[in-house]
Amino acid sequence: MTADQIIDETASYFDVCPTEYVGFRSLAAGREIAAMLCQRWTGKTIASLSTRFGLAHPDSSSNLIRRAKRRVEKSKEYRQAIDNIEQNLDLNTENLA
Repeated sequence: MTADQIIDETASYFDVCPTEYVGFRSLAAGREIAAMLCQRWTGKTIASLSTRFGLAHPDSSSNLIRRAKRRVEKSKEYRQAIDNIEQNLDLNTENLA
């Protein structure tokens, strides 16, 4: 699984253009989910994800991932969106640690 595949599917799910996920302070729907799923499924480093999302500081994508994880804890709808995206990507979530 590549970061581009995850970003494209997440953007499609939220009906936004994948390019909207790039850049500082982007408010595009699903951006945090895309970052979290990229970290979960691609093995990319935080620094490389920061670059992919157009963030200047190498650790900046960790903030996106942290926000996503907080929302997962609070929102059933958010968790469902993640489940749907993972299913659309045909990811095996049963073996996720």
